Amino acid sequence: ILSRILAEKIAGPLRLLEFVSEKNAHGDYSHEIHIQSGDEVEELAETFNKMTENIRIYTTSLQEEKQKQKQFFDHVTHEFKTPLTAIIGYAGLIPRLRSKEQVADSLGYIKTEGERLLKLVEELLELSRMGKSDFKIVAETVDLAELLAEAICILQPRLDKYEISLQQEVFSVALEIDRDKTKQVLLNILDNAIKYSECTALDISLEASAKEVRLCLHDDGVGMEDAQLEKLFDPLQRLGRKNLRQGNGFGLCICKEIMEKQGGSIEIYSSCQKGTTVMLIFRRGNETYEKQ
Repeated sequence: ILSRILAEKIAGPLRLLEFVSEKNAHGDYSHEIHIQSGDEVEELAETFNKMTENIRIYTTSLQEEKQKQKQFFDHVTHEFKTPLTAIIGYAGLIPRLRSKEQVADSLGYIKTEGERLLKLVEELLELSRMGKSDFKIVAETVDLAELLAEAICILQPRLDKYEISLQQEVFSVALEIDRDKTKQVLLNILDNAIKYSECTALDISLEASAKEVRLCLHDDGVGMEDAQLEKLFDPLQRLGRKNLRQGNGFGLCICKEIMEKQGGSIEIYSSCQKGTTVMLIFRRGNETYEKQ
């Protein structure tokens, strides 16, 4: 009996060590070993617990870094898509144009978006050299109405293709914002309305006060239900035509991040068969980002 008790006292902790080691081998680091034997086995258990905690912290940091890299890839992909869409659109439009002035305008937009694409590549290379995986907001004085006009001109061929009429009530207003990234937000919002809303008309209006500027974009399309609105900024959701999910969509998620980094926000309201309203809110006097 004494022999069995002594054997169990020695073998029991070793079996516990074996059990927890097996869990660790399969990626489960939630178990700890508690042994109070007052000998080398207890010291071994304490050392094993420290090792397990260090492995858990290391694997968690690796997972976080992997997620950051994925988000960075999503940002880069989306930022490249915007100028490429404009370049392809105007390149396809040029053969159908007869006026030299229209051809020159289209070539001008292709050149502008090509230069913006080159700038994005240079920023990407710079981020790579610096070892960073985040974008920064660089503010400059921008006329919001002028920036909106540029975005509309880029998408005008598609507005014409789908016979979407455009009504505007805007005026010049100067804001301290990131020009390229705000333009990306405008292009994304307009692009979503063209592709997914099935609208026939877009109304754009501008309101300004001492504290903020509100840019409102309303379409008369199919709209969305409340349940869909709640998931609209979820990067794993995207609403397509007929309000069907069509894979992963990071556009609105990135737009929200851009607006928030500029001290602003984005709000979306919608009702089925009554259209969708997107409100871009730019705060004044809240510039906490880098200014040129």
